[in-house]
Amino acid sequence: MLRSYLIRCIITLALPIASAHAAAAEISRVIITTFDQPAPRLMVTELVMKEIYKKLNIEMQLDKHPGNRALSLANGGKSDGELIRTTAIERTKSNLVRIPTPISQVRYSVYTKKAKAFEVKDWNSLKPYSIGVVSGIKFIEERSELFDSTVISNPQSLFKMLYLERVDVAVFTELDGLFMLKKLNLHNDIINLSPPLEVVPVYHYIHRKHTALIDQLSTLMQEMETSGELQALIRQSESMVIESLP
Repeated sequence: MLRSYLIRCIITLALPIASAHAAAAEISRVIITTFDQPAPRLMVTELVMKEIYKKLNIEMQLDKHPGNRALSLANGGKSDGELIRTTAIERTKSNLVRIPTPISQVRYSVYTKKAKAFEVKDWNSLKPYSIGVVSGIKFIEERSELFDSTVISNPQSLFKMLYLERVDVAVFTELDGLFMLKKLNLHNDIINLSPPLEVVPVYHYIHRKHTALIDQLSTLMQEMETSGELQALIRQSESMVIESLP
């Protein structure tokens, strides 16, 4: 009787583990939300994460939305995760689990009209100015809350408002901002100031329902970082994206 009871207990305890592995094995595709804007950093991260998922025999597809909408869909389990975010989202989006290895570093820069350039030391350097920020970029939204800031729907409108002097400065990511200025043909009128306000690691996030996938991605990306494969993949993807830009 005791032996039979112990066997039943072992089987019962093993079932969740077996189910988790089975669930992971059944995943052949993930839907990952991200911003609906042309941005080099998103393009680079898409290439990198697609290769990482391919190593797990999983296809990654992007579902693009405005920043806040993308985040809500991921946190609500309508998608499988978020492509790339800072840790700022973790205070309000508790269903999203960070894959611990950073997928990139983002440089947050100040932009202004060329004739109005000034010295940037930190966020306090912006106190005398009105600031434009893009809706859905949580890190910038939170940092600018105590300043004279205006939340603007998208990067195109942000830089147009800066050009028209509706705001004094804009805070946006460096690589994507320079790309947007060139696309809008404003790169001769608007400049980004040095040094950047902050350089921040960014991460891939998965909905907590995918426990086995979170473990698999965490292990794989740590191994790739340790071996140098991840950094090489990021550099290769950056070169491909930069070469493809107009």
